[in-house]
Amino acid sequence: MASAIFPTATSNMAEILVAPPEEPISLHGHLLGAVQAAIIATDLQGQIIYWNGYAEELYGWAAAEVLGRNIIEITVAAEAEKEAAEIMLLLQAGKSWKGEFRVLRKDGTQFTASVTDSPIFDENGVLIGIVGVSQDLSSHKEIEETYRKAQEELELRVEQRTQELNAANESLRKLSARLLQMQDEGAPAHCP
Repeated sequence: MASAIFPTATSNMAEILVAPPEEPISLHGHLLGAVQAAIIATDLQGQIIYWNGYAEELYGWAAAEVLGRNIIEITVAAEAEKEAAEIMLLLQAGKSWKGEFRVLRKDGTQFTASVTDSPIFDENGVLIGIVGVSQDLSSHKEIEETYRKAQEELELRVEQRTQELNAANESLRKLSARLLQMQDEGAPAHCP
């Protein structure tokens, strides 16, 4: 008998983590708890059925607070609800989605996450749920922003230095022309 982490269409939602007698349930918990990414599973309507320890840390919600609640209500900012609904439709059609997405913490702060959402199928190929894996990209975004600002500052300095060099070159041209003119004026006239 294969172990099931997600309910089948006929199983009770309270039996989310079912393991065969030869494989203790704690193994599933340890495996999913060891992953340094938020792992969240929902049923097809988006009701949260699994929320790992890293999801608690990342989003600020304890699993007990979110189980049975809708994923969109918990992790999606109001301005991203339309996009989230479109992603949910894609998942409900059995397709995966991957990308960057602005998500919401319990305290109301937002951050950009790298999200991979995948449909879950039972042994008969029936779609039974959705699993999402997300990681905070804030530090990556901060590095990108620092790099972008440094690049803009460098470009500005290069532009300023180029203007300074052009002005110096123009001054040298004028000086050179004046020196040539003075030399020509002081040169003796040639007699035919």
